[in-house]
Amino acid sequence: INLSSDFLITPDFYWDRENLEELYDKTCQFLSITRRVKVMNEKLQHCMELTDLMRNHLNEKRALRLEWMIVILITIEVGDSTVDQTLHQTICHRDTVGRW
Repeated sequence: INLSSDFLITPDFYWDRENLEELYDKTCQFLSITRRVKVMNEKLQHCMELTDLMRNHLNEKRALRLEWMIVILITIEVGDSTVDQTLHQTICHRDTVGRW
Protein backbone atom coordinates (compact mmCIF):
# COMPACT_ATOMS: atom_id res chain seq x y z
CA ILE A 1 0.00 0.00 0.00
CA ASN A 2 1.42 3.33 -1.00
CA LEU A 3 -0.54 6.51 -0.54
CA SER A 4 1.87 8.71 -2.46
CA SER A 5 1.17 7.28 -5.90
CA ASP A 6 -1.52 9.66 -7.32
CA PHE A 7 -2.57 11.46 -4.20
CA LEU A 8 0.19 14.06 -4.28
CA ILE A 9 -0.28 14.97 -7.91
CA THR A 10 -2.58 17.88 -8.68
CA PRO A 11 -5.74 16.47 -10.29
CA ASP A 12 -6.46 17.31 -13.92
CA PHE A 13 -9.59 19.18 -12.88
CA TYR A 14 -7.46 22.03 -11.47
CA TRP A 15 -5.19 22.45 -14.49
CA ASP A 16 -7.78 24.40 -16.45
CA ARG A 17 -8.70 26.53 -13.43
CA GLU A 18 -5.56 28.26 -12.25
CA ASN A 19 -7.18 30.00 -9.31
CA LEU A 20 -8.52 26.69 -8.02
CA GLU A 21 -5.20 24.98 -8.63
CA GLU A 22 -3.47 27.61 -6.53
CA LEU A 23 -6.10 27.15 -3.81
CA TYR A 24 -5.63 23.40 -4.00
CA ASP A 25 -1.84 23.71 -3.66
CA LYS A 26 -2.14 26.10 -0.72
CA THR A 27 -4.64 23.80 0.97
CA CYS A 28 -2.27 20.86 0.54
CA GLN A 29 0.56 22.91 2.00
CA PHE A 30 -1.58 24.16 4.89
CA LEU A 31 -2.73 20.63 5.75
CA SER A 32 0.82 19.25 5.31
CA ILE A 33 -0.48 16.55 3.00
CA THR A 34 3.00 15.50 1.84
CA ARG A 35 4.23 15.00 5.39
CA ARG A 36 1.03 13.23 6.44
CA VAL A 37 1.25 10.87 3.48
CA LYS A 38 4.86 10.11 4.36
CA VAL A 39 3.94 9.39 7.99
CA MET A 40 1.01 7.24 6.90
CA ASN A 41 3.25 5.27 4.52
CA GLU A 42 5.74 4.69 7.34
CA LYS A 43 2.98 3.45 9.63
CA LEU A 44 1.63 1.18 6.92
CA GLN A 45 5.15 -0.14 6.31
CA HIS A 46 5.47 -0.96 10.01
CA CYS A 47 2.10 -2.72 9.91
CA MET A 48 3.20 -4.76 6.89
CA GLU A 49 6.44 -5.74 8.65
CA LEU A 50 4.49 -6.76 11.75
CA THR A 51 2.08 -8.78 9.63
CA ASP A 52 4.98 -10.52 7.87
CA LEU A 53 6.59 -11.25 11.23
CA MET A 54 3.38 -12.78 12.58
CA ARG A 55 2.84 -14.79 9.39
CA ASN A 56 6.38 -16.18 9.58
CA HIS A 57 5.94 -17.02 13.25
CA LEU A 58 2.69 -18.88 12.59
CA ASN A 59 4.22 -20.76 9.65
CA GLU A 60 7.20 -21.81 11.78
CA LYS A 61 4.90 -22.87 14.60
CA ARG A 62 2.83 -24.96 12.19
CA ALA A 63 5.94 -26.51 10.64
CA LEU A 64 7.26 -27.40 14.10
CA ARG A 65 3.95 -29.05 15.02
CA LEU A 66 4.01 -31.08 11.79
CA GLU A 67 7.60 -32.15 12.45
CA TRP A 68 6.65 -33.36 15.92
CA MET A 69 3.70 -35.28 14.48
CA ILE A 70 6.04 -37.01 12.05
CA VAL A 71 8.50 -37.86 14.83
CA ILE A 72 5.69 -39.29 16.96
CA LEU A 73 4.34 -41.34 14.04
CA ILE A 74 7.81 -42.72 13.28
CA THR A 75 8.27 -43.57 16.97
CA ILE A 76 4.92 -45.40 17.01
CA GLU A 77 5.89 -47.29 13.83
CA VAL A 78 9.26 -48.30 15.27
CA GLY A 79 7.61 -49.36 18.54
CA ASP A 80 5.00 -51.38 16.67
CA SER A 81 7.66 -53.09 14.55
CA THR A 82 9.74 -53.87 17.65
CA VAL A 83 6.76 -55.38 19.44
CA ASP A 84 5.81 -57.34 16.32
CA GLN A 85 9.36 -58.70 15.90
CA THR A 86 9.61 -59.55 19.60
CA LEU A 87 6.31 -61.44 19.53
CA HIS A 88 7.29 -63.20 16.31
CA GLN A 89 10.65 -64.28 17.78
CA THR A 90 8.99 -65.41 21.02
CA ILE A 91 6.43 -67.51 19.14
CA CYS A 92 9.11 -69.00 16.88
CA HIS A 93 11.34 -69.73 19.87
CA ARG A 94 8.48 -71.51 21.71
CA ASP A 95 7.72 -73.56 18.60
CA THR A 96 11.33 -74.63 18.21
CA VAL A 97 11.75 -75.42 21.95
CA GLY A 98 8.50 -77.39 22.01
CA ARG A 99 9.66 -79.59 19.11
CA TRP A 100 12.83 -80.77 20.82
